[in-house]
Amino acid sequence: MLHAPPDEILSEPRRSFIEELLRTNRRRILDAIGSCTGRTDPDRGTTTPPGPSPHLAGCSRRLIHVATLDQIEADSFAFRYEEGARHDNFVLLAEFPDPARTYSFTGLPAFFLNRVMSPRRASYPTYCHWLGLSEFPTPVEFLARSGGGRATDTFHVVDGLIPVNGRVEGHFLASGVRCVEGNGSLSRLAPGDRFRLLPEPDNTVDSEAVLLTDAGEDPVGYVPDWLLGDVHGWGLPNTAVRVAQANAEAPAHLRLLCRIEAHPSRG
Repeated sequence: MLHAPPDEILSEPRRSFIEELLRTNRRRILDAIGSCTGRTDPDRGTTTPPGPSPHLAGCSRRLIHVATLDQIEADSFAFRYEEGARHDNFVLLAEFPDPARTYSFTGLPAFFLNRVMSPRRASYPTYCHWLGLSEFPTPVEFLARSGGGRATDTFHVVDGLIPVNGRVEGHFLASGVRCVEGNGSLSRLAPGDRFRLLPEPDNTVDSEAVLLTDAGEDPVGYVPDWLLGDVHGWGLPNTAVRVAQANAEAPAHLRLLCRIEAHPSRG
């Protein structure tokens, strides 16, 4: 997926895909983003403290892109800050003190590695199932799907979506499921079912919000706010969101795994 397994177990189409990515010598794989001011997350039941944070602060609820992790080779990574890190209240990470430098590593940097659930935890196999991952995902795969959230800061890690042959594909966990899902709508969903994307310009929390509804027009969740800029940039008619996996028994923020496919070059 994001981290190439040994060559001998790669199918030829998968080998060609990975080789094409690595030929560019740089692949954006993970974006580090975070929330800005105090707000309650209805799915996680937690509140982000208002004002400056040890790792991220800002002036709206929208997540902002502060850093990028690139995969150079199978076990070689590079970290760099992005424009969002220039915010007045942002405090540079102790592991990466120079905002102008690109840091290179062999192996996943500790900041990211420490956000991966330990396989020794009894709940690890269940989490992998909820995230639609194999029993033994790489740390990068787990991070990209789970978000790598921690109670001690407001960072969130997301898969860097990159166009391939004019198409963008990826996964995300729907937001706000607890707020809108009702009448057992999740239990009616099947992998591959397509959602309707409805903009909510009058939404008082975020005017760019995009609601997901099922075939019966029942709301099931929202496109997460970190993805809204991309979705609106691609155009809603050029973007398809389908069910990857519904986890009715999971915590709300893990209940609906979606697959997104967009064709930015269309109309």
